[in-house]
Amino acid sequence: MIATPEKKVIEQRICGTTETRKVALISILLLLISTSYLYSTVNEYSHFNISFNKQFSIYHQTNLRHKEDPDEKITRIIDYKTFDSFIDAVQYYAVNNTIVVASFDITYVSMALNLFLTSFRKFNIKNHLFVASDHLGCAELLSHDAHCIQYMNMSISKSPSYFYETDYNIKACIKPKIVLDCLKAGFDVLLVDVDIIFLKNPLPFISNYSDCDFVTQTDPLSKEENSGFYLVKASSSGMKLFTKIVEMINGTSRGDQDYVNDALHELEESIKIQCLSPEICQLGKMFFNKGRRAFAGDNPCINCIIVHNNYIVSLEAKIYRFKEYGMWSVDIGGYYSDKTRKYIKYGNPIDFGAREEFGCSNTMEEVSLKTALIIGHILNRTVIMPRFHCGKKIHICHFGFRFSVRSFELHLPVLETYRENVFLEHPLVPESTKKSVSEMFVFDSPIWQTLTRNDKNQTTNVKVMKTEQYNISDSDIKRWFGSETSQVLQFYSLYNEIFCEDSELSHFYDTLNDAIQASNPMQFRQDDI
Repeated sequence: MIATPEKKVIEQRICGTTETRKVALISILLLLISTSYLYSTVNEYSHFNISFNKQFSIYHQTNLRHKEDPDEKITRIIDYKTFDSFIDAVQYYAVNNTIVVASFDITYVSMALNLFLTSFRKFNIKNHLFVASDHLGCAELLSHDAHCIQYMNMSISKSPSYFYETDYNIKACIKPKIVLDCLKAGFDVLLVDVDIIFLKNPLPFISNYSDCDFVTQTDPLSKEENSGFYLVKASSSGMKLFTKIVEMINGTSRGDQDYVNDALHELEESIKIQCLSPEICQLGKMFFNKGRRAFAGDNPCINCIIVHNNYIVSLEAKIYRFKEYGMWSVDIGGYYSDKTRKYIKYGNPIDFGAREEFGCSNTMEEVSLKTALIIGHILNRTVIMPRFHCGKKIHICHFGFRFSVRSFELHLPVLETYRENVFLEHPLVPESTKKSVSEMFVFDSPIWQTLTRNDKNQTTNVKVMKTEQYNISDSDIKRWFGSETSQVLQFYSLYNEIFCEDSELSHFYDTLNDAIQASNPMQFRQDDI
């Protein structure tokens, strides 16, 4: 049994004495030097065979309130712990001989943080341990009081990988090796992919299968067991299963799910397996697409325990889908909480279908999107995405159903450019932002004239901005809205195009043409559909 480590607590009042600040700064410097040394001594792993160094460090940095003066912040560094091995860390955090493990690299750090905020912290799951492939990934999680340890260092960990690419398979195949290490030390393991969110605490539910060696999420679409959420017992059968999986991994270079299923089929007579109901532990295609859940609050799943955000291509699209369904809590860079940022909000009130008079919905709504982004660029405002029309089968959908999220974010800075449609409903958005909304504007156009004739009730209380022959320029935008103080500038619709007088704005328009690419709900490129 490992004793509780000695805790060295250093408190620094922001308005404290010079000596107090010196102690804190020196301690932080020593911590950074130690972390840097740790990073430099870890071996470089670019193949499947893995060995480990003997030093693993964990530290926390938290912002607290001073007991005597609640308005005075304190920076405190606590629990700077060096483990002799990875298993020492597992033993330190395990509860009831069970450790909840989530593996990730630096490219997935925001997704890992979201798992912690929405699931581990929400349900007080203290026996979690994030396992990182580099020290930078751990640093962000540790700053939020998550448990994290660097397991190894991989040269490919700093680059994003996509489903079933070679690098993706290499990264994924680290998971069974981590699990086997824990099993050999006698610990049961609940492995959780970082693109999962808990709607309920799964631990009490899974404990009902205490007599099983392997409890897993199943995939009714591929007829396989999913390798992103499973509990494996440190029984002789559980050990045998993962020893077999790791032996298979060392031979070829497929994804870990292939090896898990191959080993299960080979050893099925000697292993007691429980497949969790796909109605309770849902995959992304089942929950979001077939369940018709695009926006926060759509068709709540009362019986769901977990949602696995898979069956979608690219990390960017996974994050956006979580955001639109209200499953995202990461506020890096003040994404939600910024009190000074200004926004543009607009709607797509008309389902054009395939009307020849103005053009189909796809065409008109792409025009509107570009117009909104150009206005945002001119006024230095961030665009809140509208809802889109996606045909009879889905009807109303979000940006990720129609356009490639990855292409969009490769060309445009996320923090400055756009937000999800349900952004203003998020609890982290300041109330001052939610309440600071302008009057409703619209640009005069043939579409607007038709709309007012057909539905006068909806078009009242809308201020119409007019120009000759409906031509709107960037100078018009600056003249009309440049001094608008409301944090949310709202438009009824934006079916007009903007005439760019500024050459820089013309260049931005070219960037938009590259960024806005057609896709589908699973985010395949248009060429692949």
